[in-house]
Amino acid sequence: MKKANIDVYDAAGYVRLSKDDIDIDGDQKTESNSVSNQREIVREYIRSHPDLQLYDMYVDDGFSGKDFERPEFKRMMEDIKAGKVNAVICKDLSRFSRDTIEAGEYQKRVFPQEGVRFIAIGDHYDSLTATSVETNLVVPVKNMVNESYLSKTSDAIRQSQEVKMKAGAFIGSFVPYGYEKHQADKNLLVIDERTAPVVREIFEKKIDGMSMDGIAKLLNERGVLSPMAYKLDNGEKFQTGFKCSDTPLWSAKAIQRILSNEVYTGTLIQGKSSTVGYKTPKTKKNEDGSAFFIRVEGTHEAIICKNDFDCVQRLMKYEGRWKDGDQISIFNGVLFCADCNTPMIRRTYKNKSGDKHMYICKTKNLGKGCTRHAIEEEKLERIVLQALRVYVGGCLDYAKLIEKVRKYEISFDQISDYDQDLKRMREEYEVINADIAGFKSDFATGIITQKQFESYTNKYTKKSQEVLKRMEESEKLVKSIMTVGVASGTKLEDLRRTMKIEELDRRTLLSFVDSIWVYEEADVRIRIDFRFTDEIPKLEAMQKCCDDMEMQMKCENWEVITSA
Repeated sequence: MKKANIDVYDAAGYVRLSKDDIDIDGDQKTESNSVSNQREIVREYIRSHPDLQLYDMYVDDGFSGKDFERPEFKRMMEDIKAGKVNAVICKDLSRFSRDTIEAGEYQKRVFPQEGVRFIAIGDHYDSLTATSVETNLVVPVKNMVNESYLSKTSDAIRQSQEVKMKAGAFIGSFVPYGYEKHQADKNLLVIDERTAPVVREIFEKKIDGMSMDGIAKLLNERGVLSPMAYKLDNGEKFQTGFKCSDTPLWSAKAIQRILSNEVYTGTLIQGKSSTVGYKTPKTKKNEDGSAFFIRVEGTHEAIICKNDFDCVQRLMKYEGRWKDGDQISIFNGVLFCADCNTPMIRRTYKNKSGDKHMYICKTKNLGKGCTRHAIEEEKLERIVLQALRVYVGGCLDYAKLIEKVRKYEISFDQISDYDQDLKRMREEYEVINADIAGFKSDFATGIITQKQFESYTNKYTKKSQEVLKRMEESEKLVKSIMTVGVASGTKLEDLRRTMKIEELDRRTLLSFVDSIWVYEEADVRIRIDFRFTDEIPKLEAMQKCCDDMEMQMKCENWEVITSA
């Protein structure tokens, strides 16, 4: 900047402090970058230079240096354009900006064009006296160093957050409805006794057959505060992209977000989205299975059991309408036409002997083809109840088996030796990896080309990963059965109680039945798909392991008696 005929400059003292200047663990850095310290440095500099006088201080506290979207910086630029300010003073270049390109734009074009003198005290830079080398080489290099610091800090923060998320720590600013942050540990979720009952009721109503719109209507009629209204009522500074009124009400969408949130089972899913880069606020969605999508089970106390949550996820696929006074069918969301895969609908026919309830194919009812697949509700309930008792009887036997496994302290490794599925997967995994090793040998001896080697290796590596994933899921299921029990933790007394029921109810049906399919051939027949069928082979392996263990114990006792 060429020296102007100005006796005294009207200076703007610019101060900035952001999250970039806070330690990753959350502790404040040294006082050198604090707002008060920056103010004092600027004031002291002005006092020691007679050609400067302070016009105003402009403080952006809590704003990043990655861009110039800062309220006080914008106010300063307005004063510059209005001719009120003709000098800008900051502690150092990093307080002005950490964006190399934008900083250079202001320092080389905007300020000279506006006749503004720029001073960075800590970097010993004054545009009034700076040489060409300082302006065109030294300052740009320092700007690049400052931006590099921002990049490194961003990476360090991301890595720190990833470590915390993998450890099961909650790092969000706002907790899910139904929870609150622990008073001593802000990374731990605890149940909010004021809102948790509402969450439980929402799940119960959905299981009972009520639609999401119906649940929202019910809560609004009772004056229950919606998640948004609850946050506002607690004085939280919460912003959302969803449109809302002054008094936000419950909506079907709000109900859906709660019903589909796995956090209520005690599982934390974080990293669903992340910023594209440290210089932009834009975010990208991370898919399940990606490095940033982190899912950790058992991080906090559950409000909803896993069984009920899984049940609701199935029901949400077949969301229907709910009206006042309508009787909700226990088969809603469970009964389907086996030929066109659409839900069956309930119809009531009146006759002299009373109302008769039937289920027919929805496609046929709409006149779009298929056939009626008609079946009486009373007959269907009788068949399902009978089949359910047989199935639960098997679960009851297996539940007793789990108690025996725990009694004998049988280990996972012992049981896995009897698991034929797991045994086959392990053998397949070894064969695939042996083939991959063979490809390396063939390539080294020139039997196959590099292109063939890369193609075969990629193909078989993918197969190996798929088998490994199936093995891990299979092992996880066995460990879950050993830890929680049969039928996803259904208690033994619950199984015994189910065996005694005389009339089928919706909660019992949904606890054990995944879907019911109605066929129409020479006669109507049904197929019941029970839940937890993938547990049966594992339980059979446990049974064989227990039988061998008992036989071994009997043989040992017989040897002791004989020798005596």
